[in-house]
Amino acid sequence: MQDKTIVRLATIDDLESMLCVEAKVWPDELRASMKKLSSRIETFPEGNFISVCNGEINGFVCTQIIKHNKDNMSKTWYEATDNGYIKRTHTYNGNYMYGVSLSVLPSVSHKTSFKLLEATAKMAVSFNLKGGILGARIPSYHKYADKMTVENYVFQKNKRGRFLDPELNIYVKAHLAPIKILPNYFKDPESLNYAVLLEWRNPLYLLGKLFPALRGLLVNMTEM
Repeated sequence: MQDKTIVRLATIDDLESMLCVEAKVWPDELRASMKKLSSRIETFPEGNFISVCNGEINGFVCTQIIKHNKDNMSKTWYEATDNGYIKRTHTYNGNYMYGVSLSVLPSVSHKTSFKLLEATAKMAVSFNLKGGILGARIPSYHKYADKMTVENYVFQKNKRGRFLDPELNIYVKAHLAPIKILPNYFKDPESLNYAVLLEWRNPLYLLGKLFPALRGLLVNMTEM
């Protein structure tokens, strides 16, 4: 039987399965609790998506909408997400989507991550947001820290034109561009607490602003 993966909005009924994924992806001190996941779904029900393969949840992504400008580009994850609850940081009056978390089982294909990111991009287009940002981990940096600075590690490419960090390459393939280094972004020993601010710009933003009635059609045109 061929695997068939679908992506849909997460609901409160999915919380137990989402917690199981979280437990397999993150160590105890970094994983989201039932309370945090529930708060994200209740606060922004349109912004949380799960991936389901053969009836089993194998990944999910959580987002919020924020008012983004140059002055708030260096916030920590805790400041930017209300410590993961998003109740005080999400606003429907914002202009950018903010990636709160992406949790995908290591046993599944990177295509699952791309499908989840594509779902968030379509959501951003439906709200006619200017784009999306997130702080990406660089979990392989601890292997290189004694050889190069974090700036060199993040922006240096190998002979094949790929970034040194595998996780960073996943986001870049999904058309997110690295903007700057974020020190002390998140308690993440593998990344030495660094993250990379990534940005995706909505190529349909001006069309959506000029022709609001066409936004539903524009959503269907969105691909990662």
